[in-house]
Amino acid sequence: MYDVLVEPSSLEGALSVPPSKSLMHRALLAASLAEGESCIRPVHKSRDIEATLRALDAFGSTLREADDSFIVNGSGLPKGVRFPIDVGDSASTLRFCIPLSMLDGEKSSFIVDDTLGRRPMTTYENLFPGALRFEDNRWFVSPALKPGRFHLKGDISSQFASGLLFALPLLDEPSILTIDRPASWSYIRLTLDVLKLFGIDVLEQQDGFRIPGGQRFTPQTYRVESDFSHAAMLLVCGIRNPRISVENLSADSHQADGRIIDILKKTNTKIVHTETGYATNHADIEGFTADVDSCPDLTPALALLGAFASGRTQLTGIHRLKYKESDRSRTIVETLKTLGADIRLHEERIVIEGDGKPLGGGVSIDSQDDHRIAMMAACAAVTAHRPVRINHAETVEKSYPAFFQDLERLGATLTFFRRDVPCG
Repeated sequence: MYDVLVEPSSLEGALSVPPSKSLMHRALLAASLAEGESCIRPVHKSRDIEATLRALDAFGSTLREADDSFIVNGSGLPKGVRFPIDVGDSASTLRFCIPLSMLDGEKSSFIVDDTLGRRPMTTYENLFPGALRFEDNRWFVSPALKPGRFHLKGDISSQFASGLLFALPLLDEPSILTIDRPASWSYIRLTLDVLKLFGIDVLEQQDGFRIPGGQRFTPQTYRVESDFSHAAMLLVCGIRNPRISVENLSADSHQADGRIIDILKKTNTKIVHTETGYATNHADIEGFTADVDSCPDLTPALALLGAFASGRTQLTGIHRLKYKESDRSRTIVETLKTLGADIRLHEERIVIEGDGKPLGGGVSIDSQDDHRIAMMAACAAVTAHRPVRINHAETVEKSYPAFFQDLERLGATLTFFRRDVPCG
């Protein structure tokens, strides 16, 4: 539990960000459902990934670490699962595991923290009437999953569809899954990629999928590519610094947040495709318009990009941001406004009027226990006129535990404080 004082600094260097959290969740879960030994690399233990590791243990898989890899001995079809499973504040873990828990034939339960307890589960509640009940920070689930036709509204999160795509192939008979207005289709594509790798066939149809039953996951070796949402924040930071290079990024990635590369190019950012990733360096950039509906996790980095630019930036498709760790559209605007940006929140968009100058700083920022807000504030602070204190900075441990250490490696001047110690 700590705060961080970020001094104006000049950053330069190369580093690798953590592996894609989205792909790591999926790969570990698939390895758990495969009977036999899988190798998932590299090792990464953010707070969210540790929640999925607890789920693997409850499902009966065993795990060890060797040569920067997770070696998973999968248990196959979930049976005799040890409940409750503590998923903390990992929405992916909860939403992926609920349909799988319904295969066990017994009632199941999941412990969640206060933040996750407030995030919507109506998609599953509507799909399985009476099967889910929330009480005292626990979701209680009855075994209600049977082969058939499933229709989802996709306007809240693609995680519900992904959860079903993991579980339905394990039923004895085929199922049909249709999705109305799927949110973040690219995240469903990541699920399909991992399922295919682990031997699961899902047949795409015009409005959804046909999932043959009676399938089994097969063990695999898989290297998880780096996370574009984390890379995006550092690449944006590079625009106000000599040079920042992020390695181990795939130009052919299916990650939704890979859109950051095209957006940066449209703003006249000096971005270079290196042998292993991408690099940015100091540039005068122009405002832009971007629809973030398919890549909501990219919004904090894009808002910061707009604050660095000259002219108007508009971010549309923001309706799902209110379902994140914070009401993220609101916290993005409040944070950047406190730092000195001319930014406004409208019903359907965020508008930033940039002047191309550094932000003022000289303030304290509350992360609102949102990891992406803390990282956005830190990247804004290193380029500001005056130091910035970020409260509740430990929230970065949800996805990127070494974030502040990586900033120091690039040259940032940081001072860490226990929560009860004043700056002065």
